[in-house]
Amino acid sequence: MKKVILLLGLVLVVFLSGCDEQQTEELPYKNDILTIEEYFVSDRKPYETSIVMIELLLKNNGEESITWAKVGFKAPGFEIDDLSCEGSSGKIEGDECYCIFDSSHAFGEIESLENAGERRVILALKTDDKDLMHPYPLTVTYTIEYNYSGFRKMDIPIIDGITLTKPLSEYSQSSATYGPILIKFESPERGERIEDGQTIKEYWGVRNTPFNVRMKFTHIGSGSIGEIKDPKIEAGMVKLDLRGSLEIATVDSTELPCDFYKKGEYYISNDRKDKPPLKEVKIPGELMCNFQSTVFTEDYTEPETTASIWVEYNYTYSYTNSQEIEVQPLP
Repeated sequence: MKKVILLLGLVLVVFLSGCDEQQTEELPYKNDILTIEEYFVSDRKPYETSIVMIELLLKNNGEESITWAKVGFKAPGFEIDDLSCEGSSGKIEGDECYCIFDSSHAFGEIESLENAGERRVILALKTDDKDLMHPYPLTVTYTIEYNYSGFRKMDIPIIDGITLTKPLSEYSQSSATYGPILIKFESPERGERIEDGQTIKEYWGVRNTPFNVRMKFTHIGSGSIGEIKDPKIEAGMVKLDLRGSLEIATVDSTELPCDFYKKGEYYISNDRKDKPPLKEVKIPGELMCNFQSTVFTEDYTEPETTASIWVEYNYTYSYTNSQEIEVQPLP
């Protein structure tokens, strides 16, 4: 009897361990945020006057909800018979149609991967009666477009340069958020050290001394999802929160070069038409600014502090695919 109880106990421990592993398993987030998870075409070689169904299952692979997305079709040579947009209503305009998923409508936004964010789109196309003698090729083009955002922060030590000539704390960047556009900070190197056989570059700032920070944006989305429209970040769509620790550097009351301007409590990538150039970022591309610490004053006696740069950027991402359909003459 004791052996049976012991065996049951071991089975229970293994079972609970398995449950615990399932609960702690990380979700498979991807940088390709909105993808076509399932794709179906009812007939790639339909006869004249028949109906062709194209079905897409969209999936949000990101950590955040998608608050606006558009799925558009162009189907020259077909009559659009119907369009179904799960959680939204479609619009048909001649041989073009689209679905818009918008957070301003109930059930409109596409939830995150954690919340099983999926939407199904079904398009019904009718082939014309052309009295064909030979097969007739047609192309249906569909475009996926959505708004998304990214975030990253940087912490950099600032020393007085007198009490300390090298910081006690370390420079760091947070992990990048998921998405097809990545940001990385770059600042002038101050030194380097060897740790566990690895060379580690060091960065810091010095009191009353301007230092330059570059924010480099790169595309890391996969080309396998379709033909990607040239990604870019519009002017005014990059926002810095300096947490009161930094400001744009000045020399003799003149601001040093900076691609941002102060707007309220934040710094915005230049979108002012009265002060060109506008700061649109074509990917790959960068924004830069010269900063100085706001912390060191006559009343501040600590030899070291940490400055922070929090960056949030918003963009629209778009890619296109196509489907070849060959209409067959009636037998």
